[in-house]
Amino acid sequence: MYCVNCGKEVKDEWVKCPYCGATLKKDLKDDEKKKTVDISDNRKNAKAKGGFKKILLTILGVFVAIIVFLFIIGSLSGSENESENNEKINVSDGTEEQENYSDLDLETLIGKTAEELQELGFVFNNDTNRCELLNGKVYAEFDSEGNANRIVVTGSEDYLPSVHGIRGGMSLDEADILLKDTYESTGTSDGEAIYVNRTSRMGVGIRSNNNQITELISGQLTKEDLDEYLEQVYIFPYSDSEYLSEDEVRLYDADTLRIGRNEIFARHGVIFDSADLQDYFDKMPWYEGTISVSDFNSDSVFNEYEKANVNLIKTIEDELNNVHEDFIGLEGTYICIDPLEDGITGRFDITNITDDTLTFSLGTLEGMPGVMTEQAQIIDECTAQITTYGFTITFTWSDPENMYVTNSGEITGMEAAVINDVTESRSYTRPTEFN
Repeated sequence: MYCVNCGKEVKDEWVKCPYCGATLKKDLKDDEKKKTVDISDNRKNAKAKGGFKKILLTILGVFVAIIVFLFIIGSLSGSENESENNEKINVSDGTEEQENYSDLDLETLIGKTAEELQELGFVFNNDTNRCELLNGKVYAEFDSEGNANRIVVTGSEDYLPSVHGIRGGMSLDEADILLKDTYESTGTSDGEAIYVNRTSRMGVGIRSNNNQITELISGQLTKEDLDEYLEQVYIFPYSDSEYLSEDEVRLYDADTLRIGRNEIFARHGVIFDSADLQDYFDKMPWYEGTISVSDFNSDSVFNEYEKANVNLIKTIEDELNNVHEDFIGLEGTYICIDPLEDGITGRFDITNITDDTLTFSLGTLEGMPGVMTEQAQIIDECTAQITTYGFTITFTWSDPENMYVTNSGEITGMEAAVINDVTESRSYTRPTEFN
């Protein structure tokens, strides 16, 4: 290095020239080199620091990603667990969550063991010897073989199970609609509406308050229980599925048999012309009139049991009513073929013949046609008889056009002589000119 003032060679570390005293200036290239080196070192340090920062950010990002992944997996796992188990819903006061069994139908649990019910969340109560659910709002009782035969649910909360789609809080009309596809109503017993299925012997009981359901019962009925329910609303509960025996039909009087025979028609929705029959079946919980009796064709609708049972009941019913469908007498005017002593001719007008009676009017051909009008009981296919005030008149037909009339006993009154004369062993015929 040289002094720019005197030109003498000086050392690099000198600040002033010892020869002329001038201030020495350092080589700019050296300073620039030094600065360049410093800048390069700084950049290297910056790059080193930037790379380290990127590494930290990458590690942090991976860590966050792992946490998010684990959270998602945990959420999915929790959802699967909830789907496998019953969901939890908030109870009405919002203070806690409650197991949700609203998708459970208690009908499906009939016949299950206590162990099977416990797998569904039931808890066995040793004090009551029954399985309970939801703090006793639902409980199951068991038969002697250890199978659930009666399950009860009380309340109207949303999380409670149903019975055949019916829930607490529904109206009785809603329940009736839902049950009709499988069950038939047998009315009410001890405040409980009863529905039964005769084939499966399953039963549903409903308790209510102000037409709102408060308790539901699903159960398996014994044959005796089923018969007891059905006999409250049927004369012959199984007349559509079993052949009746003559012995069981003869247990009833004629009036009851008439109802029993017609309930076979009523099961098919027949609307009756007879007011007393219609009134009776309108009171039956299972009856729903849909077709008039004139439009109903029993031959095409009835099964083999129903056809046979209708015929059997009708036969015994007619027998008890003294009905003789093969009665040979005819309606019309019968004239005595033997003139009476005073020259008058006896006359009978038969005006109405039913299955078991005939209505007659007796008098004379000469101007006394209606001395006596009464109703006689048909005894058999050719005989009818009436007894009034100790006086008996008997009609006996030899064929549809001819009859013989006799009497027994005594009769008094203004027309006694005429009545006695026309009925005292007289033969009558039914001439075409009078009929």
